[in-house]
Amino acid sequence: MRRRAGALPSAVLLSAAVLACAREGPSKQVEEIGTTVLTLQTGTVHALRERRGTGPTTRYEVGPERLVGVVARAARRLADPAGRSVVEAYPSPRSLEVVAKERDPADLSRDGYDVPWRSAMVAIVHRIPGEDDAALLEVHASDRGPLRRGRVAWGRDLPRAIDAVLAEDRAHD
Repeated sequence: MRRRAGALPSAVLLSAAVLACAREGPSKQVEEIGTTVLTLQTGTVHALRERRGTGPTTRYEVGPERLVGVVARAARRLADPAGRSVVEAYPSPRSLEVVAKERDPADLSRDGYDVPWRSAMVAIVHRIPGEDDAALLEVHASDRGPLRRGRVAWGRDLPRAIDAVLAEDRAHD
């Protein structure tokens, strides 16, 4: 199949036109779609959740419900190179998962699940049959796209932060 040379510029122009129209009209969703296309955004939290059960996992000697809270606290500690906390975490004890999003520094004062993000992580806690005081943690992360890359290295930074939270908890017990 041949690709037309003008396809990408046409898509960019169309997106710019849609974005311009959206700013004049009431449709916030159309504006968001235009922004997503123009900035080549990819990756969704939904896609990360779909990776559930694909591993890898890490064993922690903490009960599943407690581990959800530990992961949320650890994620909120992650910072950008300037030392600003850039991560907001959304724990769900019922589904044994934590969704965390690295926000743009310009959006740090904004709260809410729909704030634009640079990278995201879904941590899934798995029960271990017959072991109430242990759980497996599965982590999947993604950048928002080539023009919106995150600064948090989830695979490196999150385990260190979890270990620090667990160490503090042990010191207070």
